Amino acid sequence: MHSTNPKILVLDDDQFILSYIRAILKSYDDASFHARATDALDAIDSGADAPDIVILDLNMPEMDGIQLVSALQDRNFQGSVILISGVDQRLLETSTAIVARHDIRVLGWLSKPVVAEKLLQLVSAWKPEDGSSTRPTRTQFSSGELSIAMRDGELLNAYQPKVDMLTGSVTGFEALVRWNHADKGIVGPDQFIPAAEESGLISGLTDLVLENALRDLNRWTAWGWNHSVAVNLSMLNLADPKLPDKVSRVAARYGIKPSRITLEVTESAIVDETCVAIDSLTRLRLKGFHVSIDDFGTGYSSMEKVRDIAFDQLKIDRGFVTSASDDSTKASIFTASLDLSRYLGMNTVAEGIETERDWSYVRDSGCQTGQGYYISKPLFAGDVPDWIGMWGRDGGAARAG
Repeated sequence: MHSTNPKILVLDDDQFILSYIRAILKSYDDASFHARATDALDAIDSGADAPDIVILDLNMPEMDGIQLVSALQDRNFQGSVILISGVDQRLLETSTAIVARHDIRVLGWLSKPVVAEKLLQLVSAWKPEDGSSTRPTRTQFSSGELSIAMRDGELLNAYQPKVDMLTGSVTGFEALVRWNHADKGIVGPDQFIPAAEESGLISGLTDLVLENALRDLNRWTAWGWNHSVAVNLSMLNLADPKLPDKVSRVAARYGIKPSRITLEVTESAIVDETCVAIDSLTRLRLKGFHVSIDDFGTGYSSMEKVRDIAFDQLKIDRGFVTSASDDSTKASIFTASLDLSRYLGMNTVAEGIETERDWSYVRDSGCQTGQGYYISKPLFAGDVPDWIGMWGRDGGAARAG
């Protein structure tokens, strides 16, 4: 148990359940129990007594659990949530995902009747927030700022390793752009890619990432490495009919075989595909480049589109990989995606391997390639050689075995 107990608010319209949970949480002095959502929100609005944990029944009169979560977000709730309900497991899992999308931490969910030991385990997983009690704000940069940053060389590539799940050997890297901002430090792409796409800078930004990636790959090749590199494409890139020739010229300039380059396109972008985009993807494949469906499982592509577009790699989204061994719904989607990839003769990459359990699950599934923080976070080019050496010394192959 943590040295400081969390303040707990329990919300359920069944007085018997409230009494039962009260008995389970008897060691927590800072626990309050409410039968109505409005009472709970009044307690949260009071400020000083705002709870650290809300134990929430999904099926409430007047305001159901999902509505309450939205109200918590509106109040910038900084605590955690535990969901309880008598609904089926699939609906509980779906509700948990919805809560997480509201940027509220979910400690877990429990089916009714609540098992005392499991509830106490979830409560004990709570940790106090570090630092400020408010969430950090995210800056959205303007196209003008981004244009200057591109001109001044502030946009850098970071490389996240991909490894063979059978042998543990490093197979390649995904190139991910970062902004080395003078005032704000390292800025992630979600804060400037929208400006790039809206302003027409995305083509130049992609050119920059590709150029840097192949320059680094050329240097690594001179060291005797034979890894591949993947670069992400926007559908706006694919709308340019000159894209395949442009990529070919850059590859030729750095002496990189097309077979060592993968162009990744998100699944959601396939929905908006045009004839020019399909032509570009097909021509890239004809020129020997690999083409990958990224974040598979998060979009709405039909099987017909997956079949007819010239993809030869499928990346299963991290949302269906991380903790899939403990989540039957995630596991089902992961397995179905893997089976589809095999059926279509595609290589499969699992993103989001965050723990040893994730690693073991993906390895045992027969998925060829893995990527995620358990292997490595994205690395700047200067850090790649040291990581390669460390991975070899610390037993990448041993993890695979």
